[in-house]
Amino acid sequence: MVAGKDDEGRRLDRVLRKALPELSLGLISRLLRQGKVSVDGVKRSGDFRVASGNNIEIVGANNYSPLQFSRGGAGVENANLCVSAPPRENLQIIYEGDGILIVNKPKGIPVHGDDSLETQVREYLAPKLPPSLSFKPGPLHRLDQGASGLVAFGTSLEGARWFSGLLQKGLIKKNYRALALGIVQNEEAWEDSLVRNTARRKTIAVEGNKHSQSKQAITKVKPLKYIDGNTLLEVSIETGRTHQIRAQCALHGHPLKGDIKYGGGKSPTGYYLHAWKLELPNGRVFVAEGEPY
Repeated sequence: MVAGKDDEGRRLDRVLRKALPELSLGLISRLLRQGKVSVDGVKRSGDFRVASGNNIEIVGANNYSPLQFSRGGAGVENANLCVSAPPRENLQIIYEGDGILIVNKPKGIPVHGDDSLETQVREYLAPKLPPSLSFKPGPLHRLDQGASGLVAFGTSLEGARWFSGLLQKGLIKKNYRALALGIVQNEEAWEDSLVRNTARRKTIAVEGNKHSQSKQAITKVKPLKYIDGNTLLEVSIETGRTHQIRAQCALHGHPLKGDIKYGGGKSPTGYYLHAWKLELPNGRVFVAEGEPY
């Protein structure tokens, strides 16, 4: 196996775990301890830092004897860790560059899992990315299956770390539009303590910080227009909790229309929640207009 640019500086054991998911962690650790893993012909331990261009060879891993891929050879598909099917035509790309890809996710498609947006993105990127043993393109933040709008993917390790770092520091502004039940008359700022109920797959509010796993959620809403006794909201979030907008809208008496899980009643099309804008601190703004209301 030949290491690529996105493997640079990573520990050897972690590169092997990503590159060879069919091998157990115990087997990889044992092979390293027994000196059966070499880099450029030299036996290395698991904490060795891999460099781009290193040739990694493993002897005695199950039926592989030896297991060795070379750049441009039989192992390139595995090294890329991407699905090599042709890209789907309905992938709506908003931006591509700087190690990230921003796409407009349709409503009803999951971000992860089988037949997901992640699968479509990997199909699209497969012929475009250089080989890597340990880096796999993936989403850098969440968006519910029933929601639509902007999702950012890392297309390089550097880009993924850069974007994720901005998110963790709260330097990326996320703006949504949502259709809520009832009339919201004024701009409001909601600060609540939320906790995730994993058994029910639902986010609930708790009083203060009485729950050890509660996390603060800050959401600002602004009414845009009224539709049949409901309110189209402009929503911005300063934190990124699971189901944050859905849970807080319900908590403050305005669940999203059609959001059964949070008390919004039934709707043949589900709820409307659209992630329509991302603002980066460098002045870049990405917009994906959703369905008109």
